[in-house]
Parts: sequence; structure tokens; C-alpha cells
Amino acid sequence: MLLWAAFVKLTGDHPAEAASRTALARLVGRARVPRALRLVAVVELVVGTSLMLPPMMLAEALATVALTAGFVGYLVVAQRLAPGSSCGCLGASPGTGISWRSILRAGLLLVAACVGLVGSTSWFAVVSGQPLAAASWLGSELLALVLLSQELDDRWLPTARRALGRVLPSQVLRRVGVPLWFTLEQLSESPAHRDVAALLENEVLEHWDEEGWRVVCLGARHDGRPATAAFAVPLLQYRPQDVRVAVVDEYTGTVVRRHGATAPSRRQRPTSRPR
Repeated sequence: MLLWAAFVKLTGDHPAEAASRTALARLVGRARVPRALRLVAVVELVVGTSLMLPPMMLAEALATVALTAGFVGYLVVAQRLAPGSSCGCLGASPGTGISWRSILRAGLLLVAACVGLVGSTSWFAVVSGQPLAAASWLGSELLALVLLSQELDDRWLPTARRALGRVLPSQVLRRVGVPLWFTLEQLSESPAHRDVAALLENEVLEHWDEEGWRVVCLGARHDGRPATAAFAVPLLQYRPQDVRVAVVDEYTGTVVRRHGATAPSRRQRPTSRPR
């Protein structure tokens, strides 16, 4: 994890811009952030490399405990001083502010580092002696780190949601209620969405359910004028091919683009964008 974090910090695109979105900007000043992140990356690189290379030494474990404890303290303080800012652990993507997942991930690393204090042999010797047990343990840790890393959500979460949407029976969805993400995932996979994607602003204005369909209204623009894209999505089945859409000019109320046999009725279309 330390080597991964160091690699991201040292090789990421637009490091100055990304660094400015981190909580470090509030703690050390925007001008010092790139240098501070590089320094952290070098420390992570040195400590991570020392842990990977045999033999196992107490100094390595102590350094790891100190580093991970510092991460936990930094995140707790940064969440209070700069809410909404990225922690910068695995880069600084927009929309990845410090959350309970970030703190829990750092806490997991701290626990692992503390366990290392009682170790007497290198990881390579343990893996060689008990490969199946070690692989299971390391796989579990890796899965936990991925689930707690919101920076990685865009790489696996949409795929997982689509797979879940395809296997969940309609009876389950009816009982627990259909979450909005289920509808949006289906919408994004539909031919109707691809047909009008260039017009969309991807801002959900409102949505409602009626007679087995969920109508989702997204902000759009057509010929430079504000518009609303009203999608009708199957509510209890995953059938992207059945999604319908009508793009309505907000000023005139006329349909300027349509996809599907029947678009949402004119009575249901919003005449103006909610403010």
C-alpha cells in the first residue's frame, strides 16, 4: 500500500493541480503542498521498500507504526480543518474528500503495522512456508483496502452495480425499494442515453415512479438553449434496451429529440428546471 501510494504521488498527472485539492493546502499552504507530497512519497517509498526486502527488522516496524499513526492523525485533523478536501493518499481526484473510509483505511494500516512489531521473520519466508493461508490473508487485506479506497470507486463500482442489477430478482427490488443508482446505471447503459449523451449536463433534476417505470429528468442543452431530458426507465427489470427519452426545450415545451416508441407523457414533463 505504501509503495502504491508513493507511485501515485510521484507519477500522477498535473501534480500541482492535484496537490492544491488536498487538505495539505490548508495545513502547509498551497505553495508548499507539491513539495510536501513529494516528501511524503519519498518516505513511503523508503519505508515500503524496506518492508518488502528481507530481513525483518524492528526498526522497519517502528518506522511503519510512526508513519501510519501520522496518517491517522493527519486525516482526523484535516477532516476538521478542511472538510471536503482530498486526503491525497492515492492522488487527489475531484469528489474524493476525506471520509470515514479514508480514516478506517489508515486505521487498518496502523493495525497491520502494530502487528508487525511482534514479527520475527520476513514476509517472504511466511508466504513460502504457508502459501495458501498467506494468499487468503493478503487477498482479504487487499479487498478491504480496495473497498475503503474511494479513489478507486470509478474503476470497479459501476461494474459491480451493473452486475448486481442484472442478477437481483424483481421481487427483491420490489421489497427493498429500487435505489436511484440502479436506475442510473441502467440509464447510462441504454441506447437512448447514447443517442442524447452529447446534449446532457448529467444533473438529475427530479425523478418519480409510475406504473412500472421510473422517470428521471436530467438537465440538457439543445442548440445552446436549456432543455430537459426525460428518461423512462424500467423500474423492476434491468432492460437498458427499453429505456425511452424525450428531450424538451424549456422555453417552448416542444420535443426536440426522442428515442423509443413512447416517451414520457407531456403532462409529466417539467416545464421549467427546478431552482
